[in-house]
Amino acid sequence: MNIVIAGMTCSGKTTLANIIKQNFKDALVMCEDDYMKDLKDMPHLRGYYLMDVPSSYHLKEFKSDVKDLLVNGKALYPLYDVRHNKRLGKYKPIFKKNINIFEGLHTIYALDQIENLFKIFMDIDAEICLKRRIMRDAKIYGANPKDTEKYFNEIIRNIFHTHIEKQKDMADIVIKKEDDVKCLVRKLPNFY
Repeated sequence: MNIVIAGMTCSGKTTLANIIKQNFKDALVMCEDDYMKDLKDMPHLRGYYLMDVPSSYHLKEFKSDVKDLLVNGKALYPLYDVRHNKRLGKYKPIFKKNINIFEGLHTIYALDQIENLFKIFMDIDAEICLKRRIMRDAKIYGANPKDTEKYFNEIIRNIFHTHIEKQKDMADIVIKKEDDVKCLVRKLPNFY
C-alpha cells in the first residue's frame, strides 16, 4: 500500500505518517521536507522566505525518487538539516516496504500522476496549526512567537489557499479532527 499525506503546515502530516509506521511495522516514510531547497535558494516576499510554496522544494527529484522506490524497490534519499535549512549533500539508500508513506505540503499534487496511491488530506483548523507552528519554530529555531504568528497570518495562510488547499479535492480521505486519525489507522488494513 502506498499512502500520500498532504495538508497545511503543522496539520499533523508527520505525526500521522509516524503513527501508521508504528502500527504497521513494515513501513517507510519519505518526507517532502527533506527535498527542501537551501535557504539561500528560496523565493522571498517582503523580507519573508516563502518556505511553503512548491518552488521552495526539489519536487521533480522527490517525484523521481518516489518512482524509483516504487518501480525499482529502492532509491537514494537526501539528508537535510532542518535547523540550518540546508541540504547536507549526503544520501542514504531506502528500500520499498509493504506500506510506503509520502508526506508533505504538496505531496498529493507532486505525485498526482503516480498510480495506486491512497491520498489523505489533513484539513485541521488553521488556529490549531498556528499554535503548533509557534511551538515548533520556537523549539527548532528559537523563533519569537509573535514573529511566527505574523509570518503565519501574512504569508502561510495565503500560500495554503493558493497552493495547498486545492489538494483536498484530490484526496481519498479528508481528516478534519484528531479523532479521525485513530479511526483511519484502525481502518487502514481494509484498504489493502
